[in-house]
Amino acid sequence: MRTNGIRWTSVSAVLALVGVAVGAVAVGVSVSASQSTIAPDIGDARVSLGTQSARVIEQVSYRDGVERIADVVIKNGSPVGEIDDPDVAAAWKIVDSVWPASLRAELKQVSVIDEGPRGLVGVVHRSSTGGWILSVDRVDLPDRRLVQETIIHEIAHVVTLGPDVFSFDTEAGCNGVTITVGCAFSGSLMARYAERFWPGGAVDAPPSALADVYAASAPHEDLAETFTAWVAGWPVVSADVASRIEMLSADPEIAPLAAEIRDGMG
Repeated sequence: MRTNGIRWTSVSAVLALVGVAVGAVAVGVSVSASQSTIAPDIGDARVSLGTQSARVIEQVSYRDGVERIADVVIKNGSPVGEIDDPDVAAAWKIVDSVWPASLRAELKQVSVIDEGPRGLVGVVHRSSTGGWILSVDRVDLPDRRLVQETIIHEIAHVVTLGPDVFSFDTEAGCNGVTITVGCAFSGSLMARYAERFWPGGAVDAPPSALADVYAASAPHEDLAETFTAWVAGWPVVSADVASRIEMLSADPEIAPLAAEIRDGMG
């Protein structure tokens, strides 16, 4: 999840997804008290499959105050059919400028929401059919750079919280490193990042020494904000940020991804 630094008020101001049918995990959302088995920063998106203009749409039921505007299914890296909704067209234009070709197979749907004044810009959650769904708040679409940086943040989640390297279910134990939202598999980038910069589950630096305040909320958000800072060229504010970027730049998977995103952004 990524929030707008101007509109954001607290981490608890993000989406709480409530359910209808097939379960799917959403990254960076709050949950109701009844979902006590799920970590605080993860929600059960409860995605159901529906149809819209003869296309299969995964319908996410959001909490009160969040309006689902429109969606487009992505197949083989491109939208299925014509995009009629102007907000979806605007969102896709920005997504297309950022989302790297090497990761297009992971993107299954782009959804546009209206979240209101609470400050959410974008969120990803796992699709019920594999891959990920990206939701973007239409209020922020005029701010192209903000949305681009938000998508970069969400791409970091896609890479480091995918099913091959991460599990949101820790009931059977964790063969790796347990973080706020689940289990990072042993040897994965998320596991190594958490071990190094969040020893014992606590961040190793004050919020002022990180990429931004939101980075101090959890290990996976720290990694995603650091990745965003690195790719987008934010000023390196401290040695703590520099050491985090150095670790990411040495990773054989995420380093070329960063270069591909920069090249695509132009």
